[in-house]
Amino acid sequence: MLAGRTNEVLQQLVAEQDIDLVVMGAVARNRLKRIFLGSTAERVLEHLDSDVLVVKAPGFSTPVEAYDDHGAPK
Repeated sequence: MLAGRTNEVLQQLVAEQDIDLVVMGAVARNRLKRIFLGSTAERVLEHLDSDVLVVKAPGFSTPVEAYDDHGAPK
């Protein structure tokens, strides 16, 4: 366990350990809660030089509509 802001600590750890991929979990919050709590996953994505794989919780449903290869909604 390391003390500090997640994005800053991870940035240092990735550089020191030559890490290529960071896998992290994320929870969805509504917009109002994100204003006060921030989004750790977004901060990490903005600051890390490595690739980041964000895994959503089971049952997560995206508000984004999916499209097929022809541009039609699925």
